[in-house]
Amino acid sequence: MLLVALLALRPPVAPHPVALGASSSRPRHVAPTGRLGGDFRARDDDDDAQARERTLRSNPPPPRRTPPIARRARVSTTDAGTLLVEVPPKGLAADAFFSGAFSVAWFSAVVPATVMSGGVAPFLFMLPFWAAGGLVAKSAVLDPFVSSQLSIGQFAWSLRTLAYGDAVLSQREGATDELRGAQAELVAYVNEIPQYELRLYSEGGMCSFGSTLSVDELEFLADEINQHLEGLRRLPSDDS
Repeated sequence: MLLVALLALRPPVAPHPVALGASSSRPRHVAPTGRLGGDFRARDDDDDAQARERTLRSNPPPPRRTPPIARRARVSTTDAGTLLVEVPPKGLAADAFFSGAFSVAWFSAVVPATVMSGGVAPFLFMLPFWAAGGLVAKSAVLDPFVSSQLSIGQFAWSLRTLAYGDAVLSQREGATDELRGAQAELVAYVNEIPQYELRLYSEGGMCSFGSTLSVDELEFLADEINQHLEGLRRLPSDDS
């Protein structure tokens, strides 16, 4: 009688669903739903994503620098997350005309002196004067028409320097994970005026561009590049 009373107190158990034609003595096996591996792997992926989100929140990126009011460079990001920095040509200005006039006057004195000197030793003596005049002429006929294009994607980067629209003067490229950062640096003084350029450092060396921009704009571009690189470093890797 006691055993019968205990059995009567047990809660009812719902029967297992049985397919037609199957024996009721063997419950049907139900395969796990969801992605391969069932819900356990999905739960692990969610935990990893939440852990990465907590890490990013605990180490937020520094605030972006305010862009200068009068800036010439164009900064954009493609749908694929590639950073594009374009520095257009400076164009002809008053300093280009002065440099051109000065180079004409310079070579009008250097060329006759070289021709009249004769001999190897006098010619070697005149070489520095030719080099100086060439630099001045370059600032008048080439530099105003030079542009730069920087592209930094998730896996590769490239920097091209163009002249007169499509003539490639130089090109550097490499893997993005080799880039270390960008910085605006002082490179020279011209007539007691400091000259700056933007330098991009990588494991393979250094390349520069943007010498026609103001130091404020160069620092803004360096901040944009460094922020972009920091964002790429925060992306989860393929093997994580």
